[in-house]
Amino acid sequence: MSAATPLTCTVMHPAATVTSIGLHGDLEFRTTRLLRAATAEALTRPRLRTLVLDCARLDFLDSSGLSALLAVRAETDAADVELRLENRPQCLEQLLHRTMLITHFGDDPASGAAGPELCER
Repeated sequence: MSAATPLTCTVMHPAATVTSIGLHGDLEFRTTRLLRAATAEALTRPRLRTLVLDCARLDFLDSSGLSALLAVRAETDAADVELRLENRPQCLEQLLHRTMLITHFGDDPASGAAGPELCER
């Protein structure tokens, strides 16, 4: 069992209509508020059309992290903003498929994800 890595959210605005939030570390019960705060602030941008969550450096997520992603999905839908989860690690991809939540993030549940890796601590 490895130690938890604190979550950091790096916000970038590559275009007037796009905000990208890089997730680094663990998205879990103690850190979901950081993601929620970063996305809430991003959604206040008047011309925002696309919110990208870059998951390349996401190390771990638990059920609270998954719940936070679903809440962000609901908020972006309500704001008519496209949400993209990019650079998903295999453990996130597997978790989305196994819980059938993949459909909430614009992907085909039949596509599957290779490998046995799970998001576990």
